[in-house]
This record gives sequence, C-alpha cells and structure tokens, in this order.
Amino acid sequence: MPKIWACGSRQAALENYETAIDQGLEAILLVDSEGPVDESCQTGDDFGKWKPWKHLEKGASKSNHLKRPAKAHEPDCHLMVECTENWCAADIEAINNYFGAAVPKDELGRLKKPELISKEDVLELLKKVARQSGKRRYRKGSDTFELLENADPIKVTEKCPWARRFIERLKDVSET
Repeated sequence: MPKIWACGSRQAALENYETAIDQGLEAILLVDSEGPVDESCQTGDDFGKWKPWKHLEKGASKSNHLKRPAKAHEPDCHLMVECTENWCAADIEAINNYFGAAVPKDELGRLKKPELISKEDVLELLKKVARQSGKRRYRKGSDTFELLENADPIKVTEKCPWARRFIERLKDVSET
C-alpha cells in the first residue's frame, strides 16, 4: 500500500517528490492546482492524455509555478482542483454531518461539479456552513482533513475527475 506524506508547501512537496524519484523510488506528486486547469491540460476521458505538468509549469503566478523534474512522469503528477476543499465539497452529506448544518440550497447546483468552483468560492461556502452551525469559523487544515477523511470516496470520484485520476493511479501502484 502506498504511503502518504503531507509535505507542507507545494515547493516542499515537489522537492520531496524529486528526491524520491532521483533515488529510484516510485513516487506520486499531489498538489493543489491553485486555479482553474486549462482545457488543454485535461482533454477527454483518457487520463493518460492529461497534462498536469503543463499546468504546473505555466502557473498562474510565479509563486504557483512548479518546474517538472527531469525524471518525472506525467502519470505521477496529480492535481487537487482548485484545492482540497473542492474534493470535500463533492460529498454534501459529509459536510452536513460534519458541521451539523445544511449546505444552503442555492449552492447545491454548483456542487454537482465541485472541481469547477473557484478556491475562494469553495472556501467561502465552507465558512458559511460553519457559521450556520454555530462554529465560529472554518479552519483550513484541521477541518479540511477531517472533512476529506469523512467524505465518501465514491461520491468524490464520481464528481471530481482529477480525484478519480488520482485514485486510479493509487490502485495501479498498489497492485504492482
């Protein structure tokens, strides 16, 4: 079974990934896309043709730019689009149960395709539900990981193609 390391920043994750592949280890990089992924990077249903490195190398800003290591392979680069919270938002029931408050009905339509919601909007949605529940605020990090841990992976992969691509790659790695 693959081991998962939370590395902190995107740059730290990239450095750890590069160190692993330079040592000949099998490694997978998973980072937030930090913005919408251009259609040219995710064309069609064949995940083998998707180009996450192209997205990371382009970067919305200099701080978001990540350079592909020489030994990196396209199937081992994965994006949470736009951030981890987008995957959390795929399971409305888990959000409702976690906060003890319902996601506002006017938001339900957008949650059919959570990877298309901007980072700012998905964070605001979770903050809104937290306020309705009586929690003072949504805590990025601790709340995020608990939400994702409680999310139904089937719901997440049905609604989030990048999550499905990642899970399929994990299955491939664990079978070898």
